[in-house]
Amino acid sequence: MREPWVSKYAFGIDEIDSQHQALFEFIAKLEAAIPTSDSWVVVQQTLNDLSYWARIHFAVEESLMRLMKFPELENHIETHADFMNTIARLKKQSLRKDIARDTSRFLNDWLRHHIDIEDRKYAEHMIARCRLTDEH
Repeated sequence: MREPWVSKYAFGIDEIDSQHQALFEFIAKLEAAIPTSDSWVVVQQTLNDLSYWARIHFAVEESLMRLMKFPELENHIETHADFMNTIARLKKQSLRKDIARDTSRFLNDWLRHHIDIEDRKYAEHMIARCRLTDEH
């Protein structure tokens, strides 16, 4: 099991950082259930909770990106849509077979990459824009 949250994923934007931590907590809960007989139930619950929470989180991020005129907004929105489509597909697959390990692996890989690469781009853009505003 990977450490759910590490400081390298923090951007110094408190609301976004706390939302990212919450997303990692869903994964940790899923990973803890993998060796138990409850893994199917936890996969269902995790995918439902994550789907709900991700929609809220993505809406917050996308709103901030619009406000800060992030030039890669459309690409970022597309990555969010791809994630939500994958979650929907996983929900369907999970009804037919045990996908707890595959789901955990996907969520870990996607979230770590997305935060460290994709979200970092808009965070750096936002921080730079805020510095410019503070200087004037």
